[in-house]
Amino acid sequence: MEILYSEPITEAPSWLLVVLLIAVIFTFVAGASYHETGSDFAGIFATACGILSVCCFLYIIYANDKFETGRKRYEVILDEDYPVSKLYEEYIVKEQRGKIWILEDKEAAE
Repeated sequence: MEILYSEPITEAPSWLLVVLLIAVIFTFVAGASYHETGSDFAGIFATACGILSVCCFLYIIYANDKFETGRKRYEVILDEDYPVSKLYEEYIVKEQRGKIWILEDKEAAE
């Protein structure tokens, strides 16, 4: 197998989405509280939660390509004697373009 190109596979961390969800929930609760009570504290809290939600969302977008999964994506040309069964055991086949195969590691490299 001849590797023509490889790159790390990246994605946003799952904990960041949880933080975003919590911030959005707090925003709705604080907004509802402000609507019911008219309290200045509730208004400030709702605004702060809204800003936190937006910041988390922007950070998720920005950091999406910053967190590596430990897996890689490859563009390869297979030798004629390379066993196809081994290919499917070790990699996820994403596509094939002529002689070039696009593969991804199944599990993170330890």
